[in-house]
Order: sequence, then C-alpha cells, then structure tokens
Amino acid sequence: EVARLGDRAAYVLFCIGAPLAVGGIVLSRDIIMVMAGPHFLPSTVPLAILAVTLPVSFLQVTLGYTSVAIDRYRPLLLVGLGTLVVNIAANLVLIPRFGPTGAASTLLGSEVVSLSATYVVFRHLSGVQVRWLSLWRPALAAGVVLALAAARDHVWADLNHVVGLLVGGALV
Repeated sequence: EVARLGDRAAYVLFCIGAPLAVGGIVLSRDIIMVMAGPHFLPSTVPLAILAVTLPVSFLQVTLGYTSVAIDRYRPLLLVGLGTLVVNIAANLVLIPRFGPTGAASTLLGSEVVSLSATYVVFRHLSGVQVRWLSLWRPALAAGVVLALAAARDHVWADLNHVVGLLVGGALV
C-alpha cells in the first residue's frame, strides 16, 4: 500500500511540477517583463533554472512525507543537514563567480542531491522502490512543450508583454 500510494503521489506531483518547470523555462522572459521590466532581463536564466527545481523538489517532498507517514523519517534529518552543508559550500563557490545564476544552479544541484540521498535512505528504511519509469509520459509531454521556447520569437514575442504572457501561458 505504501508503494502504491508513494508511486501515485510521485506521479501526481511530477505531473504538477513538470508543467510548472516548462512554463518557467518557456515564459521566463515574459514573466520578467511583466513583473519587473527590461532592466531585470538578466534574471531570466536564474528564473528558468529555479523553475526546473520544482519537479525535483516535489519528488523529494513526496519521499519525505511518505517517510513521516510510515514513521521512518529520523535518518532523513541527516540527509537534510548534509544537503544544507553541500548547498552552503556550493553557494560560497558559485555565487561570487556566477551571481544569481550560480545561486539558482546551486539550489537545483542541492535539490537533485537531496532527492537522490532521500530516495536511497527511503528505499533502505521502507523497502519501497519508487517506479521512476512511470514518469515517462509527463516527462515526454514536458519535453515536447519545451519546443515552444523556439517558437516564442515567432508567435508571441512582439505582443504586449501581458498579452504575450497570456498567449504563451495558454500555449504551455
């Protein structure tokens, strides 16, 4: 039952996180133009990177909450502490050189490390193996929608920024 519910939760949350990530990538320029204006256009890359962290974080949270639900969460506190240390160290190295893009990349990397470590510990503690291959459909759909990034300049880039965001958002 834990395996079935864990797989279902991972699938549902990935189905939510993947479109948010793709939307953040495809629409990052439009979001910045509407929210902050052209002066902040350099922040489109960090925003896109941060968007990619969403499905990764959702999957990690699924494992964490499942561990709490089956009362097998205590060793995950060490995973969280280790991830924090990795995050701080990477930030100290990457932010001075790459600025906000380095910080966003550090968060994405930390989330991947956290997901990986949480899964290893979760699997060891619970004996449950998540069926990652079941995520292929939403991953494929997200990959196809990423093609809209190439169409942006031809479809909605010349529209008013708010209208462009709405058109791009509807397409995504």
